[in-house]
Amino acid sequence: MMTTSRSRSTRNAPPWSTRAPTRWTTRAPVAVALGALALLAACGDDGGGNAREPLAATEVAPLASANVHALATAWRVGAAWSADAELVGDMLGDLPIVGADPETGGDPDRAFDARLDDLADKLASEVFVAENVVSDDGMTIVYELPLSMVCWDEESRPECQARWADEPVRLAVSSRAEGELTIDLRVGDPPVAPMTFTVAPERASATVSLAPLLALLERTGALDAGDDGLAIDELSGKVTLAIAKVGDHGVTVSAALDQALALRASGQGAVVTASVGRSTASATFDAAARTVDVGLDVGAIALDAPFALLMGDDGAGVSLATKLQVDVPGVTADLFVDDAAGTVDVAGFGLGTRQTTVKVGGSTILALDLNPGAGRDVDMHLVALGDGAREISVSPSLELRVKLALASLASIEPGFDAGWANSETLTIRLDGAPAPTVRSGADGVTEIVAGKLTYGSTAAPELGFTASAGQCVVSPDDDGEGDGGEDAHPFASLIVTSCER
Repeated sequence: MMTTSRSRSTRNAPPWSTRAPTRWTTRAPVAVALGALALLAACGDDGGGNAREPLAATEVAPLASANVHALATAWRVGAAWSADAELVGDMLGDLPIVGADPETGGDPDRAFDARLDDLADKLASEVFVAENVVSDDGMTIVYELPLSMVCWDEESRPECQARWADEPVRLAVSSRAEGELTIDLRVGDPPVAPMTFTVAPERASATVSLAPLLALLERTGALDAGDDGLAIDELSGKVTLAIAKVGDHGVTVSAALDQALALRASGQGAVVTASVGRSTASATFDAAARTVDVGLDVGAIALDAPFALLMGDDGAGVSLATKLQVDVPGVTADLFVDDAAGTVDVAGFGLGTRQTTVKVGGSTILALDLNPGAGRDVDMHLVALGDGAREISVSPSLELRVKLALASLASIEPGFDAGWANSETLTIRLDGAPAPTVRSGADGVTEIVAGKLTYGSTAAPELGFTASAGQCVVSPDDDGEGDGGEDAHPFASLIVTSCER
């Protein structure tokens, strides 16, 4: 199995900030003039300290364009191969690879270059131009973006220009190392600085601080101030996106919640709180080896909200004191996709150190446990066998328990009946061998290769079974729903049989 040296991130939630209410629903014109800069890909603290290098205004546009070009090329060189890699697509879904553009004759390279040229032209002709410079001390050049760039949407332009007329949008550009640009977004007077971009030839990052961003949106009235919806009272956290070139054939993209996210919203007697602990996610693409190395460490996720908000019109008579509470202790995994070998290795896939639960009115309606008796995580090895078939082995074993208790919802919605899910605990377990293994095909048949596969039900124990090596689990019904249709028990259509060789 794959080993990993990644350390799990520390998770701690910052205290709530104190702030006047702001409406929950946004009006999109807040794309504040960062049309070009948003394409610069993302960025935050670069770890280079605060020392600055001398910088001339004439250097900014060509340097920004050259760095963007280099990083975009690194992304294409490192990751473009994965667009046609079936195994990568299965594991990671569709990726934003620049592809063929019919307007440029369908040539992916021409489409890619055309988009880079468009970005370079925008930086040189609209953003980093002499007429936008408001100050220049030889170390930091400050550009003020015209309202025509801030308010890009013609339909909402009059309203947008009125809102931003007294809130200048400025970019303070400096350099901390040769060939590198640090761009601080400063909005208003006194300025609020919610975003920092760093662009170097081999790396770029963008950091967004949520508390200053909320303050900016409040001050400019960029959030809906109507009476409908919830109002954001408090918001904190810091998010960083990054891209970096790795050698001649690789590229890494990453996202990090550097400071835990905390949100509180209220309105019409309702209060909603949500939090996400410090988290990291990264993916490193290697075009030469045709591999992708993914690391995921999501901190604890919590939500507390009136259940009536989720019921829509059906929740009109439900007390706001009846709360929906979601507790996800975390999600961790290290995943290595080897497209050339046709294998995927997953190390340390887990859902935190305790149950994942969903409660309504204080009663648990869903509880999820992964490997509760084996360290609460699992390693997996997948081999692609062709024609959609996969062979999966686990270590040391796999056990998934899902407890459902939806009957308690009848006290909130009279007459509610969830059938088999009113009171049920489902168990799926793969064990009984040093490396328990199953093989599944596009036909939906699961063959037990090593060990045994056990399905258990407390509500319908007669539907449980154990399949051993050499046996297959099949569903005779094409829809997999059994005789009871969509309301049937999920195990009702499964049978164990000898595998056809």
